[in-house]
Amino acid sequence: MDPALVYDAASAEDPPDQLPLAALLRDGREHEHEHADAVTVTAAGPVGPGRLVDLLENPPPGAYRIKGRVVVDTGRSLRGYVVNVVGRSVHVTSRRLDDDGATGGAGELVAIGMHPDVAHVRYRRLSA
Repeated sequence: MDPALVYDAASAEDPPDQLPLAALLRDGREHEHEHADAVTVTAAGPVGPGRLVDLLENPPPGAYRIKGRVVVDTGRSLRGYVVNVVGRSVHVTSRRLDDDGATGGAGELVAIGMHPDVAHVRYRRLSA
């Protein structure tokens, strides 16, 4: 396949009305990119459903993504969930617990963002 059909890097000139990706390579400078930070919080046991909902709907300052797995104590049983929050979009799916209710640890959540407030993330623990 001719690279000129797919990449503008095959051309010494930038195509009109397109994002010239090859121009970044041709300018010869390194560009600084700021990377996101992550804070992991491990849940030693089942979490409270109200606290989990509050955390997912109101993430800590600086966190734009939360993902992980948790065990929720509903008051009548334990239920496993996988959670994924991106911005204001919250996705929760169920996951199977072991037959004895153990999961090899009740779960963990990771908050990802640009300089999230680590102390605040850890403060928002989800204990039942």
